Amino acid sequence: MMKKSAVQHARGARNRLRKRVNASGVIFDGLVLDLCCGKVSIGSIYNPKRVICYDYNMCHLEALNYKGIRVVKGDICDPFFPFSDNAFDFSFGSGLPTIWYRTRKEEASKSLTLLQEKVKKQRYVKRIIGEMIRVTQREAIIHSTFFFRNFPEEFYERVKREVGNYLIVLHCGD
Repeated sequence: MMKKSAVQHARGARNRLRKRVNASGVIFDGLVLDLCCGKVSIGSIYNPKRVICYDYNMCHLEALNYKGIRVVKGDICDPFFPFSDNAFDFSFGSGLPTIWYRTRKEEASKSLTLLQEKVKKQRYVKRIIGEMIRVTQREAIIHSTFFFRNFPEEFYERVKREVGNYLIVLHCGD
């Protein structure tokens, strides 16, 4: 079996991203914050001038910047995103990290009880979703089975649409 070329891999990743976006039913007609996008951003399938990518990996950000997509280096696990309230029309999280709610010590020792694990997961998800809502005026799209399974009850009233067990569209703003 032949290995895929980098071009084939990127094309496949863009097609998967396009399917996720289409499944959300959201039309991105404003400024978009793309969280933890990796090397493939919404800016590669929509207007790159209307997208800002937020990621911690400098290699990913340099590749996106080379394509004309604006980037901001930062870590989604920081307490606050470095953006003002309602700075974006939309936010999109497709590659949101799913294990960083644990400390390295907890991960190494597997010392969390099931209840402690559940509480930490929910706090982690609640903080990230809360920040997505804070910086977004219209809709936040989350593509993650982990976030779907650990979705906090206090955000249920904001849910506009669910697709399968992995995609959630939230109403933001007032």
